[in-house]
Amino acid sequence: MDVTRLSLSIVIPVLFMYLIRYIFRAPPERAEDIIAMLLQVGLTAMFLGVFFFTYVAKVEGEVTTSQINYIVDSFTKDMGSFIPPQLMPMVDDAMATMQPPDMRKEDEMVMETNKKLMSEGFQLLAIPCVLCVMIFFAYMMVRPVRPTTLWLVFFSLAAVAVTYVLFLMLVVKQYLTVDTNKIKMMIVGKLEDIKRKGSPVLPPQ
Repeated sequence: MDVTRLSLSIVIPVLFMYLIRYIFRAPPERAEDIIAMLLQVGLTAMFLGVFFFTYVAKVEGEVTTSQINYIVDSFTKDMGSFIPPQLMPMVDDAMATMQPPDMRKEDEMVMETNKKLMSEGFQLLAIPCVLCVMIFFAYMMVRPVRPTTLWLVFFSLAAVAVTYVLFLMLVVKQYLTVDTNKIKMMIVGKLEDIKRKGSPVLPPQ
């Protein structure tokens, strides 16, 4: 990540310096189109970053929980039909002695990792976003920008936001990425391997 950040910290400013030089030398119409594009890129980057870490992450958590519940419900409902009868006593004994593990350390590690990724994500998005907005306002101090150009930028951003939200709510939240039959067959195969090796389902406590 440090190498990537270092590369971006060098490449992005050089690229924007070239763009600034080109913009202020270009004809007004062409320069205005580039300025509008940069403003749209900056605002879209800011929207996607904020929207992902505030709403999309929550939706993904709900989708993951829903799919886990779907797998568990499907597995427990059909357990008796696909687990061989001779293996059921082993499963019953294992379930009788099973204790949920303490996952507090793992949960804390996940939270810390997510916080770190969120911070790094905002830093990566903030660089192009701030540079785009700064170039736009610097250009406006030298040359006027047509109101229709600004309206077009904000209309495009609104269209992107609405499309993204609708796709997330209507498609992503309903899309199933798990194959319960495949998971069941993998569990059966694992149990059969355990039976052939003569080892218990769970290690002794």
